[in-house]
Amino acid sequence: MPSWENGLATAFVSIVSGYITFLLLGAIEGSLGPAGGYLTALLAVMALIATIELARNMNYWSIGYLAGWLLGYLIIGTYLLSWDELLLSFGVGATYLIVKGLRKVK
Repeated sequence: MPSWENGLATAFVSIVSGYITFLLLGAIEGSLGPAGGYLTALLAVMALIATIELARNMNYWSIGYLAGWLLGYLIIGTYLLSWDELLLSFGVGATYLIVKGLRKVK
């Protein structure tokens, strides 16, 4: 079963790869003209879908994995994510952790 270390690594890889994609898109967006705006909008929709899928899959994560993922978001997310992205992701993850903890207690 994946441990907190796996969750931590997943958070790091997820945030860093997203940040690199953001930097690359910013570098080429202006040179694409109007198509750059469409590409940005398309990638924003894809990122939203990925976030929704991430939240759906959290239900299947272990408590340790989820705790490691949250720790990773706190450590590196504060540097590479916008505050709204960080609050949304961390809020959803923390809610799942609380619900999972309450289920364990019962």
